[in-house]
Amino acid sequence: MVREHKGTIYTVCYMFSNDQDEVADLFQEILINLWKGSGTFRGDSALSSWIWKVSFNTCISYDRKKKRGLDTVPLSMDIDLFNDQADDTRQIGLLRDRIRRLGAFDRAIPFRALLMRQLLTL
Repeated sequence: MVREHKGTIYTVCYMFSNDQDEVADLFQEILINLWKGSGTFRGDSALSSWIWKVSFNTCISYDRKKKRGLDTVPLSMDIDLFNDQADDTRQIGLLRDRIRRLGAFDRAIPFRALLMRQLLTL
């Protein structure tokens, strides 16, 4: 089962982290939760859907635990992020830095906004 759905599990892990060690921890935690919950799978849905749901819920729980120990990052406007005269490369770097500081769910917001913007211009 793990070999067959390894790609799905890693996809979910990489949605929550880009750090190799953290992804490995998430993967291991998901395997533990799949093992513990294997008796609860009733077959009402596809096995891949159940694995996705367990993986996603495990990553959400892991992210919440991690956030409990972290301070919030203020999004002050005192940098050149929105200065039209600033170097584009620097603006992109500053934006990437801010996105990296956000939690996994919050990191997805700018990408969803960009996707919606692209879809609306089609």
